[in-house]
Amino acid sequence: MKILFIQFASGYYVAPMLLSSILKKHRHKVEILVESEVDKILSYINKSGPNIVAFSCTTGNHLWVSDTAKKIKRRFDVTTIIGGPHPTYFSELITKEGVDIIAKGEADFAIAEVADKIENGKDITSVKNIWIKKEGRVYKNELDNLLADLDKLPFPDRDLYVKGAEFNSTGFVAGRGCPYDCSYCFNHISKEMYKGKGKYVRMRSFQNIIAEIESVKKRHNLKKVIFNDDIFILNREWLNKFTKQYLKKIKMPYKCFVRANLVDEELVKLLKKGLCETVYFGIESGDEELRKSVLNKNVSDEQLIKTGKLFHKYGITIGTFNMMGIPSETVEQALKTIRINRIIKTDFPRIMLLQPYPKTKVSEFAVEKGYMDELNPDEFGKSFLKKSLITQENISRLINIQRMSYFGIRSKLMEPLIKQLSKLPENFLFELLFLFSLSLINAKETKQNLFITALKGLKVVKQAF
Repeated sequence: MKILFIQFASGYYVAPMLLSSILKKHRHKVEILVESEVDKILSYINKSGPNIVAFSCTTGNHLWVSDTAKKIKRRFDVTTIIGGPHPTYFSELITKEGVDIIAKGEADFAIAEVADKIENGKDITSVKNIWIKKEGRVYKNELDNLLADLDKLPFPDRDLYVKGAEFNSTGFVAGRGCPYDCSYCFNHISKEMYKGKGKYVRMRSFQNIIAEIESVKKRHNLKKVIFNDDIFILNREWLNKFTKQYLKKIKMPYKCFVRANLVDEELVKLLKKGLCETVYFGIESGDEELRKSVLNKNVSDEQLIKTGKLFHKYGITIGTFNMMGIPSETVEQALKTIRINRIIKTDFPRIMLLQPYPKTKVSEFAVEKGYMDELNPDEFGKSFLKKSLITQENISRLINIQRMSYFGIRSKLMEPLIKQLSKLPENFLFELLFLFSLSLINAKETKQNLFITALKGLKVVKQAF
């Protein structure tokens, strides 16, 4: 069988590479097309002739995915499969014209089973982790148990994107699952879905992840490693063993994601010893009460500030994730987010607009308190850069502050000016300032020329705005 993955935005993603490895082990052919223009997609399919066309879909780009699948099905005799977060949590996607199959949850092996059975003319209506629409009926199959031993997964197929490509830096995933329940995340829903189906938080063995990095290092001129786990530091014993092997066999700088309440000096020393050069963690809001009561992120100001000081002490740079436009947020609370980043001396601050995804706790809170109307997923915007779905009275001021936040982080003198300018109507100048600040951050983070960084970001920005 020939499977074509279609990817809307540029970038190298682990999910299609992992699925490609599994499919190739089953002797299927796999291609990926990174394209957003439907006419070009249809032309490529006409030349390539796949049996299965697959998409990974998030809430926000799901309308484009389902519309593209419909246009594909109207012209070609192919099976369409849509996986990813959106069909997992909004399974009504299966009812859309052009959608044959949705893959729910951790469906790593489901697509290969489907391809095998289609090839051999066997029934696919009972494959776990998939819902299939056939002859007017939807077959809703249960989720399989969570994979207990992640070492059983093959290494991602990095040749999928460009055969023999050089990955000067690339992402790795050492584990799955997060033990926390932040209100803006689907994690609590995922945990409930998999209740009784195995351990939710799992790690690959340190030997397995080291072996994958070694293989990429040998084949792709790897210079820098990025660990894309939600929280890389969850298991201190595992991290100790990993660090020893990493220093012996890899010996190159890496970046990872941490959580401030798990950080102490011993951990920071271990990360520094292991060649960690940058960490990222969520502040979300600079107001501790808002952070805890609305966002359910139980991390104190004291823990955030201490974490920042420790990483600076040991020469590890810091990236932070923040949001504005939080339901019930005041102007003063938004300014606190700027201040705490300034206190921490964040190297790479990112402050975005909260996107209250349907079904999340923060979305339910916003609807209950009258800050937002009940959301149909199809009404949900695709960008956390452009607009807010929150309708409270001060939302325009919060958006304006978000646009100018970088300059307040860099200079205390800018904060009073930002507060006053935020009273103006939203305008394109503030958007330009925000885009310029993103380019400054990315240029510093990637150590690239500002002009080159800005050009690379144009396509992403175009999609977002």
